Amino acid sequence: TLKRAMEVDKGDLVAELYRKAIATTEQIAVAEGYDLVLLNDSGIELPQEAHWNQVFTAITARKVLYHAPRLDITKQVIDRMNNDYDSKGKQ
Repeated sequence: TLKRAMEVDKGDLVAELYRKAIATTEQIAVAEGYDLVLLNDSGIELPQEAHWNQVFTAITARKVLYHAPRLDITKQVIDRMNNDYDSKGKQ
């Protein structure tokens, strides 16, 4: 169906953006000498008024409990991706 095709296209776009984010993160990590880059999920709120199992699942799914803000390279990744997009045009 058309709706299914649109959802697949959307999934393809998200996957491509994710692949670009990974590549950009790797470039920055190598250039800065980082051995490891983690996804900071510490800002994701736990579900409210949820079954205990949902809360437990959310807690155990977390990978980062705390990070020093100076370690965050999110802005660098976004800025580089935006610059790449601007310099290459819509690809």
